[in-house]
Amino acid sequence: MGYETQIFIVEDYSFDTVRESKSQVGVKYRSHRVLASVNLSKMGGDSPVEHLRQKYAQKQEADEVHPGVYKFGHNGVGDKDWKTLQESDLWENDAWQKKLTEAFYEEHVILDDYGDRLVEIPATEFLQALKESNEAEPYRRFSMAIALIEETLKHFEPERLFVITYGY
Repeated sequence: MGYETQIFIVEDYSFDTVRESKSQVGVKYRSHRVLASVNLSKMGGDSPVEHLRQKYAQKQEADEVHPGVYKFGHNGVGDKDWKTLQESDLWENDAWQKKLTEAFYEEHVILDDYGDRLVEIPATEFLQALKESNEAEPYRRFSMAIALIEETLKHFEPERLFVITYGY
């Protein structure tokens, strides 16, 4: 990846439910809950991680269902903010109430900042590629991500854990 990369360690909790995007007409997505995220900064373009990302990007390109990250609460929007919105003057206006509700609950991200689809990679495979990349060229952010993924795999069902890459 030639740009900054953030990874989201996610749990697939959509149970194969496919949803229609409210913000992008005709786009369908599968939802994931963010468990943790790590900013990997700028990753090398010729690494085991990038090869794995490209493999899954090509595989998922033909899939009409996008992986989606449900960022509710992750970006600072939470219950306190929701209560504040409901108490504001804007809430009195039905049109604004509808817009605020949609904005608050439509926190699914399906494209990165470059307009590329998010890439969903099984956490166990991503972990292996990240370890290989770190052995070839040790990097403190990789070490942190490795520890976080390993610990997450101990406490969640591995077959429901994925890493989603997000370029910005």
